[in-house]
Amino acid sequence: MQPILTNLLKLSLLITLSSLSPAFGENIPATSKSNQHPDHDALTGEWPVIGHDYFNSRVNHQENKINVHNVSRLKKTWGRVSHDTGGSAVHSQLTIDGKTTYAADTGGNVFALNAHTGEVIWKTRIGDQQTFVTSPTITRKTLYVSGSKLYAIDRKTGRIRWQAPLYEPGQFCDQCSGNTTVVGNRVIVGVSSNAPSANFRGSVIAFNKKTGKKVWEFFTTSDQNQPSPQFGAGHGVLSTPAIDLDKGVVYVGTGHAYNGIAGPLSDALVALDLNNGKLLWSYQFQEGDVNEPSKVSAEDNFSRHAVNSQPSLFKIKIPTGSLELVGIGCNDGTYRIFKRDQTNPAAVRPLIHLKLDPEALIPGAALSAVVDKGVLYLASSAFLNDSGNRVSLNYAEFPSMLNQTSLKTLALDLRTLINAGDTGGAIPRNAIIWERFTSPGMSISDSLTLANGVLYQTSWTGFIRALDARTGEELWRDTPLPIANPAYPFPAAIVGGATVVNGKIYIGLGYERHAKVLPGGGIVVYNLPK
Repeated sequence: MQPILTNLLKLSLLITLSSLSPAFGENIPATSKSNQHPDHDALTGEWPVIGHDYFNSRVNHQENKINVHNVSRLKKTWGRVSHDTGGSAVHSQLTIDGKTTYAADTGGNVFALNAHTGEVIWKTRIGDQQTFVTSPTITRKTLYVSGSKLYAIDRKTGRIRWQAPLYEPGQFCDQCSGNTTVVGNRVIVGVSSNAPSANFRGSVIAFNKKTGKKVWEFFTTSDQNQPSPQFGAGHGVLSTPAIDLDKGVVYVGTGHAYNGIAGPLSDALVALDLNNGKLLWSYQFQEGDVNEPSKVSAEDNFSRHAVNSQPSLFKIKIPTGSLELVGIGCNDGTYRIFKRDQTNPAAVRPLIHLKLDPEALIPGAALSAVVDKGVLYLASSAFLNDSGNRVSLNYAEFPSMLNQTSLKTLALDLRTLINAGDTGGAIPRNAIIWERFTSPGMSISDSLTLANGVLYQTSWTGFIRALDARTGEELWRDTPLPIANPAYPFPAAIVGGATVVNGKIYIGLGYERHAKVLPGGGIVVYNLPK
């Protein structure tokens, strides 16, 4: 819902919040139309960042070994799995360059493994207070991974090159920053928190990738240390930035307010200038969304509208040329698509607005999207009531959440959606190529991956499956770490997406926050038998 403000007030708020983001005077090199930069420490690898590339496409067009005809033959090749509760869960997606795969776990470890055998090349323990739920980003010489701090780690040795704080003085959160991306001489990351801090404010930060020096920081709400801040605390950024290299723009989603008044940049998609962090335009999905992060109970109004999904950038050809678009999902069960160029920042409207499901009151659950060859693939989650209807609940205990969840996956013709315009949430029936349901199942923001005609899908309920991208037919399914103890009624969760590279599928396992979920976790790899 767009807030009811006059255009003048919107523009005033835009200017006010934009001015909260100091630029430190460092200019970024000219962007390139390709993903290759004349930088000696640029992104590299078959899957160097969580979204695969700057656009968060989640598509690997280079994969040519696994296809719809042989995917059902996949078998586990190797795994490094622990059933203890010592922080071995790998929440996020693995990244890969050549013969090496990189991961980070909830025990505060970052490690490099032989991608073919699983042999540990090096392992660096950051510290007891550090946990990681993010993916390492790969450049030629350095890994970048975010937790309570941003770490630059030597790829060959695991030695920490530098570390930089992400939080303002007096604030801390062990696993609440977003995933990093690297462009030019900068590392860009969003900052959030699950701690009930009265003075926390979300931000997007750009660091010099060689030194760790802060280049710019864009704050999503007012300075909470001021006597009477205009807007409340919170407005965190868990979303993974998408980068338009040609335009020099960063796109990212934001979360809800923790107290006070929710500002216009809560529950929003924001577009920032890559060079200086200035706000270019924004769109708020829901106004007035205020909730303390520590409150999760039947009486609490848990946030329904956080925009934590990964934005994705894509184009579609039209008779007059092509449309350059950005799409992103929200916890309210909607997916919206916008033109990347907005000539009137005070009056941004979605080009497409789709309502897939009721609000998802599940921490971490989010829409996942992939766009390829004119097709939009979406996954969303909902609760099922006793009649099997998809509904929204204010709250449910975690085991009940898993038992009652249902995963919807569908493929939509993007050109038909464009022609239909903003339907106010309705999905045009003639745009649906296929639609599938599975229960129990729960989507996260990076649960879909596309490679060589196969759509891979992971679920918080512990399975990975492969669908025919053309028809939606399920071709293969496995539960990597099944239930081995009746004390735990649910298998090890998968809260990151599948990395598909060179005929192998890499999966991170584990979610250690809840006693009913099988403890531990690790990594499992699938391959075609020889």
